[in-house]
Amino acid sequence: MEPFTVGTPVRPGIFAPGEVFEIVADIDYFGPGSDPFEGQVCYENVIVTPGNTLELWDPVVPCTGDYVPASMVPGQAECFHVCHRIYETVLFYNPGGGMPVIEVTPGCRGMPFDECVLDTCVPGGPNDYVTTVYHDGVNWRLRFEYSNPYVEPVCYCVKYVGNVPWDCETKELAALDESYQTFDVSLRTFSVGGYDCPASGNITISSYPVGAFIGPYMGGFVGVGADWYTIEVPVGPGSFGAGETFQLIAYIDYTDPAYTDQWLTEEVTVDTDLLILTIFDWGGECAAGGGENVPGWMNPGDAFCFRVCHRIYHIPIDMYDPAVTPVVHVSPGCYGEPTDRCWMEPCTPGGPFDYRWNVWWTGTNWELEFEYSNESIEPVCYCVSIDPLPCNPVTDLVIWYSPPPMAEIYLYWTAPQWGLYLIYSTTNPNNNGIPDVTWDLEDAVYLGPGQKTWVRLFDPADWYRNYVIICDCDPPEKK
Repeated sequence: MEPFTVGTPVRPGIFAPGEVFEIVADIDYFGPGSDPFEGQVCYENVIVTPGNTLELWDPVVPCTGDYVPASMVPGQAECFHVCHRIYETVLFYNPGGGMPVIEVTPGCRGMPFDECVLDTCVPGGPNDYVTTVYHDGVNWRLRFEYSNPYVEPVCYCVKYVGNVPWDCETKELAALDESYQTFDVSLRTFSVGGYDCPASGNITISSYPVGAFIGPYMGGFVGVGADWYTIEVPVGPGSFGAGETFQLIAYIDYTDPAYTDQWLTEEVTVDTDLLILTIFDWGGECAAGGGENVPGWMNPGDAFCFRVCHRIYHIPIDMYDPAVTPVVHVSPGCYGEPTDRCWMEPCTPGGPFDYRWNVWWTGTNWELEFEYSNESIEPVCYCVSIDPLPCNPVTDLVIWYSPPPMAEIYLYWTAPQWGLYLIYSTTNPNNNGIPDVTWDLEDAVYLGPGQKTWVRLFDPADWYRNYVIICDCDPPEKK
C-alpha cells in the first residue's frame, strides 16, 4: 500500500502568540473489511510564534541535532538525522530524467548493510516515516516526514538511486453522472516500461458560459499513479433555464512540466421536465438509449457484453457482505472464449483508456460504476465479468435437545456466507450423510454470514434423527 497524504492549511485563528493548542485529525475508514465506527485520531501540539505562524511545540525538551542535506544527486547516500517534523531536499537529475528512485533504511550502519557512513545514531522505526517524491515545477523534491515525537532524534540512511527513464504520460476522463448530478473528472498515469509515474497538480471546475452551480470539491491531487483518481463535483443548472445548453469545464494543471495540462469539457443541457442536467449528444448515436445494452443487475459469476455510450452507468451487484469485495474484470471487445468470458458479439471494441470502473458499498449491497468517456466513438463494447464467490460448507453444526416441558430440537451453526441454507433430516441410522430421497427437507432459509439458530418441536416418535445443512450459494430465486 502506498501512503496517502492530504495537506490542509492551518492558521492560528483565535489563538494569540505564545499560546499552545492541539491540531486533531480524526480518520474514519470506510470500505471493504473496515468498520466505519473505528478509526484513528492523531494529535499535533503547536505554538503560535511572535510572527503569528505555527511551529511544533515540544512540552518536554525540544529536539536538536537534526540534519538533512539541502540537495542530493543520483548515486548519493546520506544519513538523515531527523526529529518529529517534515524536511525537504532538492533532487537534482540529468535532463530528460524521470522520477527519482529513493531507498530508505532505518539507521546508518555502513557497508554491507547500507551505503551511508557508519554512524552511532538511534535508528528510526520502519513505520515512523513517510517519503514523498514530487515535482515543484522546477525540480524534483524529496519530502521526508518523521512522526514519532517520543523517540527523537533518530536516523535513516537515504539513497538517491537514480531516475527512471521518462516514458510517462497521463490519461484523463470527464463525464456528467446523470444519476447523482456530479461532474466526475478522472486521471491516471501510464508507462510502457511499467515505471512509477506520479502526477501532482490541481483541478479547477467551471462552466461556459458562467452560471452553472458548482458545488464544493477538493481540486488538489498528489502522487496519482496507474490507478484512476476521481473527483466527483456536485453540479446543477444554476442560472440556466429549461432546455438551455452549456459546457462543464475541467482544467487539470499538472505540477510537473513534463506532463501537458489538459482542458476537458462536457456538453450538457437542462432537462425540460426534471430541471436536472443531462449529457447533450451532438451526434445522436446514443440519444434515447440507442445502441446501449447494459444489465440492470449482475450476480457473482456473470459475464456480460456491455454496449455503452459516453456516460456513467450504475449496476447493482447481488452481493450483501461489505467485507467481501466483488472481483471484476473488464476488457475491450466481446470476443468469447478463450479471450474473454462473454459471448462473441459483432461490436466496436472500446479504447483501453476510454473507460474506468469502480465497485463501492452502498450500505446494503455492492454496486459497479462504469464510465465510458469518448463521445467521438459510440456505442462501443466491453466484456465485464464478476468472479463467482467461494461457496464454503457448514462445518460446526451442533444439535441440542431441550427436554419437556420445552421438548424442542435446537440447531446451532455458523453461516460462512450469504446463501439459501437447506436443512435436511433423516431417521435412517445407516445414512451416509448425503441427502437423497430418504431425507426430509425440513426448511430452507436465506441467510447472511454469522451465528445462526433453528428450532423445531421434538417428536417423541423420533428415537433417532440425523441433520445436515447444505448451503446453496446461488439459489434460483436470487437470479
